[in-house]
Amino acid sequence: MNAPLPPPLGLVAPLGLRLWDPLFESAVTDGLAAWAYDEARPEVRCSGYANRSGVFAFRNLPGRGAVEFGSGDDAYWADALAQQRRYTVEVHDRQARFLPFRLREVRAPWRGLFSSDLEPASPPDVAPVPLFSAPTRVVAEPFAVVRAELRETPGDRPAPWAIVEMDVPGRALPVRGMSDREGRVLLVFPYPEPESGAFVSPPGGSALLAQEWTLPLRVFFTRPAPVPDTPDLRATLLEQAPAVAWMSDATSSLPLETVSVRFGLPTVVRSRESATGEDLTYLLITGGGSPPS
Repeated sequence: MNAPLPPPLGLVAPLGLRLWDPLFESAVTDGLAAWAYDEARPEVRCSGYANRSGVFAFRNLPGRGAVEFGSGDDAYWADALAQQRRYTVEVHDRQARFLPFRLREVRAPWRGLFSSDLEPASPPDVAPVPLFSAPTRVVAEPFAVVRAELRETPGDRPAPWAIVEMDVPGRALPVRGMSDREGRVLLVFPYPEPESGAFVSPPGGSALLAQEWTLPLRVFFTRPAPVPDTPDLRATLLEQAPAVAWMSDATSSLPLETVSVRFGLPTVVRSRESATGEDLTYLLITGGGSPPS
């Protein structure tokens, strides 16, 4: 009696991840460039390629070539997962819509889509890697737009890679933005549900263009040393300390804790000049904590 034939060998991608645009709640592949590399040898890079499912897949990872040949069955993965190594994934946007980042501690081989700890998991229990809008992003749809240029005080210098959060009615999670290397931040999100009667002509209710919402604002910032051109996404999102945004430039100024957003108008968040009461061109913040590792 003949022995059963072993399963045929094929090519198995040891790493696949989804880059996620929270604004449109969809994966993004067009215009993005992604690389994976061993932190000890960053010059040896493996380019990711986008498949039809909106996933960036990586093959020929440094030191993992032999693992990519196998049947892909349970026995294959039991052996492959025992050989996991840690990589860094770096992402840049050629179209300047999203900020660049590095994601460290990505383990490969990884069965199925890589699940990050940066966003809540979505079915089927795969947490995507979030993208953050660059200040140069242009969005055609009627979304709420909030901008700020963050400057750290004391020191009067740009606050790079800070996180800004706003609580928006109807959303389970805060809307988040990340400042770029010059401290400029953009938050874009769907407007909250208007008040009842907003679409009815007066006196039946407020006109839609008069709708205004007061939204809580939070800032997280710990100055990295040195300031990188490409931030560590995990440290940026999970390790920065709460910061204080100020209403004016005076040392006795009150914290700025809410922002008013009006339908159809972009919002620019600024501190005020204490002597004149005029708006500055930037928002002053005071960070806390020690630099993230």
